[in-house]
Amino acid sequence: MRDLDETLQNERQLIEAIKRNARRLTLPLLAVLAKTFALPVLALAVLSALNIFLRQLIERLLPGSPLSGTLYVVGLLVTFWLAYQVWQRSEKRFGGAALVRRLGQVTVAVMNIERAIETIRAKPAPTEDDLAAVAALTETAWTTYVEAMQAYGLQVEP
Repeated sequence: MRDLDETLQNERQLIEAIKRNARRLTLPLLAVLAKTFALPVLALAVLSALNIFLRQLIERLLPGSPLSGTLYVVGLLVTFWLAYQVWQRSEKRFGGAALVRRLGQVTVAVMNIERAIETIRAKPAPTEDDLAAVAALTETAWTTYVEAMQAYGLQVEP
């Protein structure tokens, strides 16, 4: 039972270390997300407004002309294509979507630890293999978190 208590303590320490570092690194992480997604959203907004303006201008100059609707549809396609291109470049430079994926991997790793512990608790007596599996999952979760943060130049405190 002592080993189970020690395993649970290690898991709690891991979760606490991740929470502590996440609180400390919130602003830099938000900055990565903002830099990645702000420019594409701005491009989408500006291009959409320009598209609407051009449609209204054509409608005023040539009332009832099908050119207005055609221009609007073409403008939408161009708007989405250009916004996608801006997002691709922004993601390549800042990596906000990759950060979200990495943080999702950390969450899944922590959930795997919690599931393994629940499985162990359901058993009358945990085996050494059960405890070793939880220890390995804990190490994997921590390594995943550290690698995710270091990929963005952020240092993690143990």
